[in-house]
This record gives sequence, C-alpha cells and structure tokens, in this order.
Amino acid sequence: MKSESICFHAKIERIAPDLPRFIVYSGKAWDETGTFLVNVSLDGVPIGLRNLIPWKERGWHFGLSQPVCRKLGVETGDSVRVEMRRIRKERPQELEELLKSNPEAQRAWDALPTSGRRDFMLFVAEAKKSETRMRRAMSLLGQ
Repeated sequence: MKSESICFHAKIERIAPDLPRFIVYSGKAWDETGTFLVNVSLDGVPIGLRNLIPWKERGWHFGLSQPVCRKLGVETGDSVRVEMRRIRKERPQELEELLKSNPEAQRAWDALPTSGRRDFMLFVAEAKKSETRMRRAMSLLGQ
C-alpha cells in the first residue's frame, strides 16, 4: 500500500481556548474534494491518522488534541514542519489473497465495521515483508 506525501510548514492555530488546536493546509490536497484520511508527522514525529477536512475559505485542516501537543511540546502559534501521507484505498495483496482463498476469513472481514476494516488494512499494510503482512492478516482474521 503506497502513499504519496505533501510536506509544508504551518503554524498551530486555535480559534478559542476551549476548542482543539488545528493546522491549515492551503494547497491542493491531491484530487480529493471531501474529508479523507492522512497519516501525519509533525517535525518528524508521527502523530497518526487524521481526517483532512475541507475548509472553503482556507483550503484544508486537521485537528490536534491536547495530548498530542503536550507530547510534541508545541503550543498555539508554534511553527511546525508537516508531512501528510495520503492513504491509498487498495487492500494489500496478501490480504486480498487470503480473502479470496478463505471463505471464513472473508466472513470475518465482512463482519468488521468500515472503520475496523480501514484500521485492519493499515496495520497489515505497514509491515515491510510479505510474510509479516500475511501473518498479520491471518492472525487478525482468526486464521
């Protein structure tokens, strides 16, 4: 599962003290038009998946929780280097093969909610070796 990245510098913003902080990206977000998932790193530190949300006036934005800001030691107004990786929607080949060859695995997959399928797919796809991807797919689907 390959991804494409966008890197840029941005200031951490906040509209009000009781609302989460956020980062704005004013550029083109690939060919997307609605909210979608990106894997984000700030100053080289991975912070995980975020919804990249369209913002008509400013482009795109994603939220930053207080625990993430505390972990990174950043505050409102700080400048950070952002890397966003778009997550491709294809399933890893090993997962596809398992689902095609094993009806029980397919039933387990079908029983997962959409969010569970996405998380499962990302976990399998993160493995560098094909054997590891297959082992993850098999163990998570009860094989």
